[in-house]
Amino acid sequence: MKKNSLRLFIAVDLPDIIKDKIEAITKPFLNKINCKKVKKENFHLTLKFLGNIDINLIEKIENIMDSIEKEEIRFYFKLQDSGYFPYNRYPSVLWISLKDEMNNILKINEYLENKIEETFGIKKEKRRFVPHITIARIRKSNEKILYKVEDFLPKINKELQRIEIFEVKKIILFKSELKKEGAIYTPLYEV
Repeated sequence: MKKNSLRLFIAVDLPDIIKDKIEAITKPFLNKINCKKVKKENFHLTLKFLGNIDINLIEKIENIMDSIEKEEIRFYFKLQDSGYFPYNRYPSVLWISLKDEMNNILKINEYLENKIEETFGIKKEKRRFVPHITIARIRKSNEKILYKVEDFLPKINKELQRIEIFEVKKIILFKSELKKEGAIYTPLYEV
């Protein structure tokens, strides 16, 4: 990373009570496989990963965030189900998907993708946007782990259905520092 740059992403942070519930539901299952669990304080929904950005450009990102209609930054989320990426191989990322009852999340993702590309030349993500919360990463996946994951995902999904719809009214620009003990996310700006 360049000296005058920061690794940044724009995301929806989750209420602490939802983070607590996700951890309580997933921890017993994740403890059964060799994975690196995401710390509950780091649970979030990424809207746009920016990568390493010159610190002098942060104000332009803030301006883009400020230009989003305030009524669009209101989400009523329901935790949907759990799954893994990549879909067609052994799992490397375990996640929980979210449904935005008002579909604002897709609009904001598309808006950010367009504005960031227009302003900074950062290409739009080619993959379809799948609103999700990463809960764990698996470095050395294999068939045995695949079977365990496919066994416990329906059990997690059943528990997720018990979590009520929750509201979020802001998006945040985060700085991401990759450390040996795990990522550290620091909020820099919010709207």
